[in-house]
Amino acid sequence: MKCLKYKKFAVCPGQLVKCGVMRYLSSVVLLLVFSATCTSAEPPCVSASGVANLSLTTVSPEAVSYIKKYSLPGNPTDFCNYLERLERQHQAAVEEGLIDMVGDYFFTTQSIETDYFFSYKLGSPGKPIPQIILDRAANEDQMLDRFLMAVDKDPDAKRKALLENLAQKISGGGNVPRRERFRQFTKVIFEKSWIFKSEFQQAAKQVNRDDNYNFVGRGLRTTTPIFVAALVDHFISSATGKQILPGRINRMLIIGPGLQFSDPDLGEEIPQESHEPFTLMDSLFRNGMATPGALQVDLLDINSQVVRHFKEAAASNKAYDLHIVINKEENLGRERLGSLHYGENVLGTSLPGVQSSKPVEGQSRRPSRGSLDPAQIVSRSVTISAAIVKMLHAFEGDMTSTDLRKLQSDADTKYDAIFCFNTLIYLDEKERMLAGVNIREALAQNGVFVTDNRFVKDIGERPGRKQDGSAAAAPIFDSAFLKMVADYNEDDTNMGPVENPGRRTIVYRRGD
Repeated sequence: MKCLKYKKFAVCPGQLVKCGVMRYLSSVVLLLVFSATCTSAEPPCVSASGVANLSLTTVSPEAVSYIKKYSLPGNPTDFCNYLERLERQHQAAVEEGLIDMVGDYFFTTQSIETDYFFSYKLGSPGKPIPQIILDRAANEDQMLDRFLMAVDKDPDAKRKALLENLAQKISGGGNVPRRERFRQFTKVIFEKSWIFKSEFQQAAKQVNRDDNYNFVGRGLRTTTPIFVAALVDHFISSATGKQILPGRINRMLIIGPGLQFSDPDLGEEIPQESHEPFTLMDSLFRNGMATPGALQVDLLDINSQVVRHFKEAAASNKAYDLHIVINKEENLGRERLGSLHYGENVLGTSLPGVQSSKPVEGQSRRPSRGSLDPAQIVSRSVTISAAIVKMLHAFEGDMTSTDLRKLQSDADTKYDAIFCFNTLIYLDEKERMLAGVNIREALAQNGVFVTDNRFVKDIGERPGRKQDGSAAAAPIFDSAFLKMVADYNEDDTNMGPVENPGRRTIVYRRGD
């Protein structure tokens, strides 16, 4: 039996737990009244979103043992408090991530590559600024004009309202003129967004890494590149995928489903949208691993904006328009995987009731790399039926703390497959361990955890494993707890050796 709550108290035999600001009540009377119906169990640890958090009293003995290896609090109440602190840290990172995404939005409202201008102005102060940049983007008023023009013409009313509210908040409200509000907003973007930090760009060049990887050192973003869908589809459709993945997936969970705040090539022309849940369902349906009538899809995201987007989409009872925009220059190196063909002809076509337009050639807002000329793009739209949208059930929570088994109800839910892309990279070693515990507890007996490995060098020091900065990428969990059963290299058509670089699709199962 559970402890009963009376106003702001949770009362159990021999225990009176304060929950908030206490008013004077007689604990003796309360104990006499409720003692017959209470147990002495610890009160549940609840996340900020209102669902249950992980608890040392409800996870498996193996999970408790695994947690103790990382020297986390061994007392249930202290462990609960630790998770609450972690959640607060992550929510602060969500706010930082929003500023970064607004930086992306601002970036694509300009008619030249703004970062090119800033790399000259901030990175090499002694170097002359090219005349084309002086003519087109060196003036603050010109950039502000373009920013305001984009917001005024933005077809996404909710994104426009969010930008207006942020500008109002940053300026302190009151009677500050709109243009001045957005001028102050622009300054915050310049000061905080990774896009305009020359040291981020320089660090990326030094390690020959795409500069957008540097957002990992900043806030939690919701962006997921469209080419990830092509890589995952390639894996699901491969012989390895068909061998490793369950033959039938009836319930799946997607952690961090993603929400494109704006398009990296077309900016505010494309409304906020999410493609990951639809591309995964499309791949599973096409390969016979799931059927529309039987598949149940849960979504977990730490960002309330993402959760609200999916809930409103499902409640609207309307079709969902998905815009597919592919930068042909960025996909040249991925043509062996057929990523351009996937985006132009395959993505979404296995969703029942889908309507798709023909691919159209165009030009990017942002220039090609190393040039001021526009990049070539191809785009098409996919309209997804309301019945498919209603299959998505979104929940707000933190993968490191929110109990994934309790999203639907107090009764445990187990998943045949849990997918998580572009998310583990944000977590440190202890946080990844907690996420692993959470995922393992929520997997069905033969369930799989499918993720991507963005750790080119995994230098995390796990219990019993010496830290070695030169070690190649390795499993990020103890194999006795979560065992890696597939390491699918994007450069391979079979399981590639761990030493090979490149984006990887990794599959784990519950360890022995």
